[in-house]
Amino acid sequence: MTDKAMHQAWQAWHHDIDPEDTPLVNPSFKRGWQAGQAAIKAAMSEPTPCNWAQDDYESDVWGAGCGKSFRIDDGSPTDNRLKFCCWCGKPLTQSLFELEDEE
Repeated sequence: MTDKAMHQAWQAWHHDIDPEDTPLVNPSFKRGWQAGQAAIKAAMSEPTPCNWAQDDYESDVWGAGCGKSFRIDDGSPTDNRLKFCCWCGKPLTQSLFELEDEE
C-alpha cells in the first residue's frame, strides 16, 4: 500500500469517511470497514433484551440477565410496568418460575 493510500485509509477511519469515497484504499480494508459498520448498525438497532427470571416459585427475587438481582414485593416486572433493566438499561423481558411435573 502506498503512503497516499495509507493516509487515506487513516483519514477514513479517523474521520468516519466512507472508504468508497477514497479510491486508493486497499479492498480488504474496504471489506473490513463495511463489515464493522454493518455490525455497529445491527447492534444499535436491536439491543439484546435483559431477561429477568424469577428465582423460585412465589419468590420476590428476580435474577437479571446482566448478573444482578432485584426484589419486587408484589407481582412481576410486567405487573409493575417495568420496561428496562435498572442495572444495564436494556429492554426487559421476564421468565416466571415453572414447577417441574412430578411423575
